[in-house]
Amino acid sequence: MKTYKMNTIRLFSLLLSFGILFTACSTNEIEEKKTLLQDKKGELATLLVEIKTLETELNALSPENKEKGTIVKTSLLKPEEFSHSFEVNASLEAVQSALISPEMSGQVTKILVKEGDYVQIDQVLAHLNTRVLESSIKEINVALDLANQMYNRQQKLWDQEIGSEIDFLTAKNAKETLEAKLNTLQSQMDMAIITSPIQGIVDQVAIKEGELAMPGMSMMQVVNISEFYLQADVAEAHLASLKIGDPVEIYFPSFPELNKTSKIYRIGQVINPENRSFLAEIKLKNTKGQLKPNMLALTRFIDFYKKDALVVPTSIIKNDLNGPYLYVIQKNGDASVAQKVYIETGYTMKDRTHVLKGIEFGQQIIVDGYNKVVNGSKLLVL
Repeated sequence: MKTYKMNTIRLFSLLLSFGILFTACSTNEIEEKKTLLQDKKGELATLLVEIKTLETELNALSPENKEKGTIVKTSLLKPEEFSHSFEVNASLEAVQSALISPEMSGQVTKILVKEGDYVQIDQVLAHLNTRVLESSIKEINVALDLANQMYNRQQKLWDQEIGSEIDFLTAKNAKETLEAKLNTLQSQMDMAIITSPIQGIVDQVAIKEGELAMPGMSMMQVVNISEFYLQADVAEAHLASLKIGDPVEIYFPSFPELNKTSKIYRIGQVINPENRSFLAEIKLKNTKGQLKPNMLALTRFIDFYKKDALVVPTSIIKNDLNGPYLYVIQKNGDASVAQKVYIETGYTMKDRTHVLKGIEFGQQIIVDGYNKVVNGSKLLVL
């Protein structure tokens, strides 16, 4: 009896498994069929387009139509937006950067910051040894006290018209001389306290406590990375086409996802004789802190833009001894013929060329089959 029940349970489990498997297979098969149907519909749409194209071409190649002329495709000239740009490598320079150097010589007794610290304007960075200055100030103060007493006495006598004028002037001169020396020593004491002239980050500490610091020798570097100058050396040939305020697109090889747009902030007034270039400067805000001094950037300057330009594919423009030309459609009664037209071209960007003279909006230009025609050729326009 137990064996019978066990076999029944096993049979039921097996049937249940087959049912689930069949249901899963059926669901997968339906999805596959739906996907296959969509693919076939796409292929059919592509085939219908190809069939229509072949029918048109076969019709054009029929003997009665072939006699009508060379098969060409045309395009109607309409106003198009067109811009031309060029790219220049550039580097970043912090708007505010300071190499900290002392105004007087002295031994460094204390350094109060380390690399990476953020500092404010006038924050104390280091101290120089001031023991000699302090001793001199004490001596001057003692002498100044005596000089003040002498001056006060002589002034009282002078006011009472008792003392001599020379004694009064000598006491006054001695007092003022010592006051001037004290002011000088106090100024030197102030110089011994090294402060930051800008707000920013301590990027480098080039000296240690106990070492001798001298004027002109760099002790530290503080840089403010909140704003940068982007400096690009632009070829002299572009000088006439750029001006302050022109838009600039900026890309960074170190951060491919970081793209910025800005404007020309300043144009240099001197041409570099070594590479015949001038400086174009752009200001950038470092909002996310990704930009670093001396980092490389790629700048794209737009040196020409026209909203309603006359533009043609560059590939259809040919050249002979008289210059560049292309073919337009000319009506000769009911027939269409190719007309050779010389043009004056402007900038070329990618596969498009701006045409300045020679053709007009509304004309039909030959864009396919232009290599098979000559001036006056009969045409069959598809």
